Amino acid sequence: MKTYKREFAITVALFWAGFCIWGVYDAQALRVAEFITWPCLALAASAFGLDAIAKQFGGRGPVVVEGATWPLPFVGIRT
Repeated sequence: MKTYKREFAITVALFWAGFCIWGVYDAQALRVAEFITWPCLALAASAFGLDAIAKQFGGRGPVVVEGATWPLPFVGIRT
């Protein structure tokens, strides 16, 4: 199933970059770019981070290896 989180994050990042470039010519656009910087970058980081986690684990859930739960450090958790 396609979720489009990466595509949406790229679109938002391009939207933010457009405001940064437009801010060279218009001070109000620069203020808007400064205001939306944190939400845009947080959305992009979380979208690509979630994608990386999904690709790494593939929806398998935790793997039980000799009494420890992976991906936690080997702390000897008994299951």
